[in-house]
Amino acid sequence: DFDKFDDYKFYGSRFFGKRFVFADLLIGLLDEDLRTKPMYEHYKNLENKFKTYIDTNNPWNEMYVYILKLIEIARKKCFVLENLKIAYDNKNNGFLKDCVFKYIPELISDFESLEAIHKKQWMATYKPFGFEVLDIRYGGVIQRLKSSLERIKAYIDGDIEIIEELSETRLLHRCEWTQRDFHAIVTACNGI
Repeated sequence: DFDKFDDYKFYGSRFFGKRFVFADLLIGLLDEDLRTKPMYEHYKNLENKFKTYIDTNNPWNEMYVYILKLIEIARKKCFVLENLKIAYDNKNNGFLKDCVFKYIPELISDFESLEAIHKKQWMATYKPFGFEVLDIRYGGVIQRLKSSLERIKAYIDGDIEIIEELSETRLLHRCEWTQRDFHAIVTACNGI
């Protein structure tokens, strides 16, 4: 599949799923990259293919369920990331309302499910040490989703005139090697 992309040799490193799973909806570090190479359809196709691996009689089923949930989240996040800034710029309040009442609540629920699946597997496989980092990451993503929902809702309710985060011009993020680290995925700030 990768040979249909002109720069496929670097495609995997630039578009690995961790970036989309933990990306912030409002800050837009990946928005322009996703505009030039949308990933929603890729994850939708991958999700459909991966569903065939789910089988309760398979000893690896728990791992497949975890991976499928990750793919599902990447698909949903890419959909919102690919459309949110465009909808905001075009004053498409219908999409913004869908974000508030459907897309973001689903993502919050999906992250809570993913965290529970991951924790169960972790505790069965490892000592508990180290999961505190994942608690912070999952908790941070869930809280940012809630904050994003609140900001978008305040805008569509007329409580704020603009969403400053979505008003900024998006730039290509051509330092993909830096986005292998969690802190570089969630913010451009070095304060984390």
